[in-house]
Amino acid sequence: MFNTASLRKASSAPASSSHTSPLAAMSKATATCAPVAKAYGACVASSYEDISKGVCATEFEAFKNCVTKTVSGNG
Repeated sequence: MFNTASLRKASSAPASSSHTSPLAAMSKATATCAPVAKAYGACVASSYEDISKGVCATEFEAFKNCVTKTVSGNG
């Protein structure tokens, strides 16, 4: 059985004011990277019937890089 006591203990620790919560960071990345996400989504949608690995690799890399930069604070 999964031990949730250690999870509760870790999550109940006070958050440092210098760190952004993961949820807040992802929320910011979602807003900041919306145009790039839309381009990736459009690529996938345009080829969903015949999708194959790498079809939208350029768009995915742009989206991944945007999210990574935004979450790490470099964006």
